[in-house]
Amino acid sequence: MDTKIEYKVRGEARPTKEVLGEHLHHKVSQALSQHGFNPELQLESRVTGILLELPAKELTAMLASSEVLRSGIRRALQALVSVYPELEVYVVAFEEQARVSLSYDDIGAILYDKVSLLEPDLASKITGMLLELDITTLLGLVDDLGSTLPGAVEKAKAALDFLAQHESDFSAASLANHDSSEMANNLRPDGSRTSDNPLREQFGALIFKEVVKDYPNCAANITGNDDSFQVSLNIGP
Repeated sequence: MDTKIEYKVRGEARPTKEVLGEHLHHKVSQALSQHGFNPELQLESRVTGILLELPAKELTAMLASSEVLRSGIRRALQALVSVYPELEVYVVAFEEQARVSLSYDDIGAILYDKVSLLEPDLASKITGMLLELDITTLLGLVDDLGSTLPGAVEKAKAALDFLAQHESDFSAASLANHDSSEMANNLRPDGSRTSDNPLREQFGALIFKEVVKDYPNCAANITGNDDSFQVSLNIGP
């Protein structure tokens, strides 16, 4: 099927959103047809209406990718459950199908599109940081319609800003690691093993020194501990 979007009918220009809506309604109908929804609920139109509230860039992504489309439909169905409680059993089945069908690359592509709307210049770096999170959290970010993803993006951006401000210290740590036989072998002088990433450990120590200035009683909890650095965006409120 030709998915090219035509912007004119009978010589008259049509709004982009209207054209996107027609194509989207067709694809939503196809996706929902196999789940046996009650026709009286007119879910195809309701789901399409909810999705059309999203930016045009996201709508275009849904038309280009069945995985992105399923993610959008799942979010719309979740929003409709409060109005139509009988949908819950179908939503669970649809969610399971969508989760199974999403590959790690699919999740990365969806997150990149979302992050690029918030921080276009840092989208690649921030998406890479987010992809270090566990799969359950990633699926939550893919489905997010609230403030969770923007909050995670802000935290990732803050971490990148901190890294940029201390780039010279980070480079010095890299040189020190290169010249140290103990660090090259991931061993402390007493023979105990250090972090698998000595560079990351030294940078973690740098972060700990900064955090302890403002939070002396809980700096170890925030950074992991004073000996090693544990990365955590602490997604959520």
